[in-house]
Amino acid sequence: MLCLLWTPIIASQRGCIVNTELRPGLLIFTDLDGTLIDHYSYSADAALGTLAELQAQKIPVIFNTSKTIEECQSLASELNVNCPFIVENGSAICFPDQAFAELARPVMGSATWQSIEAMDDDQPLSVCVLGAELASIHEQLMPLQSSFDFLVLSMTDVDTVCELTGLNKEQARKAQQRRYSEPLIWRDSEPALAGFKKQVAALGLTLLQGGRFIHVLGPSDKGRALQALSACYRDIYQKPFETVALGDSGNDLAMLQAADHPVLIRSPAHALPTHNNIKNLRISQSTGPAGWAECISELIQPGNKQ
Repeated sequence: MLCLLWTPIIASQRGCIVNTELRPGLLIFTDLDGTLIDHYSYSADAALGTLAELQAQKIPVIFNTSKTIEECQSLASELNVNCPFIVENGSAICFPDQAFAELARPVMGSATWQSIEAMDDDQPLSVCVLGAELASIHEQLMPLQSSFDFLVLSMTDVDTVCELTGLNKEQARKAQQRRYSEPLIWRDSEPALAGFKKQVAALGLTLLQGGRFIHVLGPSDKGRALQALSACYRDIYQKPFETVALGDSGNDLAMLQAADHPVLIRSPAHALPTHNNIKNLRISQSTGPAGWAECISELIQPGNKQ
């Protein structure tokens, strides 16, 4: 059963104050493409009513996505979401609120931190890097182009990116502003992909299958990022939190495995990924944001059980 009877507290540890209205108890981590937003139209319309209900209940909605910082900032502004967010398949956690970031630093241990200029905001983002820098990934990845046929998203012309994704040019450019991972457009055979995966793993890199691309990144994933950010919330608020995670693709499986309440969203574009090892899994009936709203509404009903 979800714990929905929460008491507001003041988190004033180490001299900082964060949101005193947050109702500790539940954290919602969500994928974006094909989950909170539609796979084809990129619209969240079907989920807006449920999202508003979560905001009214002071339940944090945390993006956990393959998207870039710039893409997440745009969507967060559009949806009026003001929470930390996780980018590039768990490669980094971004903190729009500097007080929250200051409290999170001791929890994150020896992780590298960066300050990145925020869109339309005088206050920079504090970014905790969990994965590898893009330059390091490219250094190891690019020599493989002599043996395998693939395009690198960040280096592909913007018109091709628009054609492949359905994004407009401004959106496509934001999708190309990678810092910690590289999506690939695979043009080789399936047998070749199997060999490519082995070579990528031998380099110490991670390869994940997303809804549109395969992603190459450092030793990080959405599940580890969920666990790290959840630990920050628990430490700051000194309260237990249960986690909900929603996703639709193979690159979401680590996040679902790490969550207390995993939710797999059906896709109109691809079959469900293999999910045999995920306990307490809930699968939506509807696809995309409609499925997101369906499952969240079920989960936040008082007295609801898995």
